[in-house]
Amino acid sequence: MKHLVFMYRDLEMGGIQNILYNLSKNLLMKHDIDITWIHPEKVSISNSFSDIFNRDNISFVSSKIITQDTNIDDIIRYDINDQIVMIAFEPIDFNYLQLIKKNSFNCIINTFLIMPHFTNNELFLENHFINPIVKKKTYNTMKYMYHYWYNTNQLLFCNKRHYETLQSVYNINFVNPEQYLLKSVIKINNFNEILVKERFNNRKYFNIISVSRFEFPHKGYVLGLIDDFEKFSSKHKDARLKIVGSGPGEHLLNKRIEKLSSEVKDKINLVGELSPIELEKYLKNMDINIGVAGSITTGISNSVLSIPVRHYSYNCECYGYFHNEKSQLINDAPGIDVLGYIEEVYAMDYNKYKDVCTKDFEKLISMKEFNPDYIFEINNNDYESIRNYDFLKIEKINEKVGVVIKVKSYVKRILKRLNMHLNKGDVITKDGYKK
Repeated sequence: MKHLVFMYRDLEMGGIQNILYNLSKNLLMKHDIDITWIHPEKVSISNSFSDIFNRDNISFVSSKIITQDTNIDDIIRYDINDQIVMIAFEPIDFNYLQLIKKNSFNCIINTFLIMPHFTNNELFLENHFINPIVKKKTYNTMKYMYHYWYNTNQLLFCNKRHYETLQSVYNINFVNPEQYLLKSVIKINNFNEILVKERFNNRKYFNIISVSRFEFPHKGYVLGLIDDFEKFSSKHKDARLKIVGSGPGEHLLNKRIEKLSSEVKDKINLVGELSPIELEKYLKNMDINIGVAGSITTGISNSVLSIPVRHYSYNCECYGYFHNEKSQLINDAPGIDVLGYIEEVYAMDYNKYKDVCTKDFEKLISMKEFNPDYIFEINNNDYESIRNYDFLKIEKINEKVGVVIKVKSYVKRILKRLNMHLNKGDVITKDGYKK
């Protein structure tokens, strides 16, 4: 029997959660498998994922039970010959999994830290600190830990940009880095030329879709897309914009839309969350998909022309069509305003539109090998190296990070109250965008 244990803060809508959903779904379809979520005190699950993430399919274990003596027997029930894999997406969580592995002597456990971002304070913990001495000390610890995890074959990446960043930041010399790329957990559908033709010939509205977690500035492009849509729809009365998603920045999105004319507002639909199955059905009527990372893969897999755009920018900038050499699923470099490409797609005849869709699909197929079993095919069960693992190295950083986060939260609340007291209207964030 197989066992998958994962540790993450929530199962709300998002890229990491989508990986966990599709990984769990495909493993449950193929195997006799036990799946366990080590969760924080508050259990938070999106309704979109409830068909898989429920107590019939997975076990729930609170992270509160983890102490320095916790072993795998406290987490799951297993037989001695079972395959056990534990995964996390942040070093602090992974540190706890390493502790559990260290304390477990009666079974084989493989553990992986899956890197889902190229810039994130939760991955690069030194970025939490301003004090240069603390920052440098934390950096040296994280460099040591990442080198250890690399040397013990415990790192996996969602995109080559992720290992390139880690290589640059911590000077890790990856040998044959492609082997550290996580295989796709989402099965790509066959290209549906009939659907593309029907959609094109029966077009009543020119439907633009974007699927995103409203988390800014990371997905700030959504606000830029609204700006571009305002310009585009003023020239094309059949234009429609569908925004699928949810998240902590939803109030910013609503504020931006409220400033539009009623004519433009009526053409924008905030759809909310959709389950993966509902999203596939919804995409059938979409003419162009604008987004980042996994949402682009989903769009192309469903035969929708999809343009990847820039991360960490409030402008909606792209690098060309997906099949273009410069275009990447993950990029934060300055690009070209996507509006020009939306205009180009709008003006395309069927043959040109089909050609772009086909080329995008062919590139995706060449990039993505579907293999949800990949994490069960790698062995890193090295008790010689784990025996001397120092859990406290990162736990001490975790305690400091907790203090920093509390202080930042307190300062943020004070500033918010001050802005309200001064009645200044919109609050300008450090990223230069109005709240």
